[in-house]
Amino acid sequence: MRSNNKQKGDNSEIAFMYKAHTIGLIISQPFGEQVYDFIIDSNGKLSRIQVKSCHKVDKSSKGEKYKLMTVRGSKHITYNNNDIDFLVGHIVPMDCWYIIPISEVENKYTISLFTGVKNSISKYEKYRNNWNLLK
Repeated sequence: MRSNNKQKGDNSEIAFMYKAHTIGLIISQPFGEQVYDFIIDSNGKLSRIQVKSCHKVDKSSKGEKYKLMTVRGSKHITYNNNDIDFLVGHIVPMDCWYIIPISEVENKYTISLFTGVKNSISKYEKYRNNWNLLK
């Protein structure tokens, strides 16, 4: 039986494939266990993608905060540019996406995304729904 978290992650991966396909990206999924979930081919440029999802909001004095955690199974792991090119965060309650280059989040276990406030303070806000980075 699959864990609830695994199923939630799978749902975000399916949503990512659908979204990427609808904007004209070519998606490949590797066979077997790899560090990345997908390869995107955009005019011959290949990018390795790791999708992470968040379903729960933490209220803070700065607004709504979503935490993306780099967990595989029960272990915290980090990624670097030898592993992936982009960490894609899916904030499920808002159905929004963060397309973050690995150079911005390299070797981090947790990434906090502040949403729901005007002029969000999140340093990652410029990556929200920025699908052009994959083109």
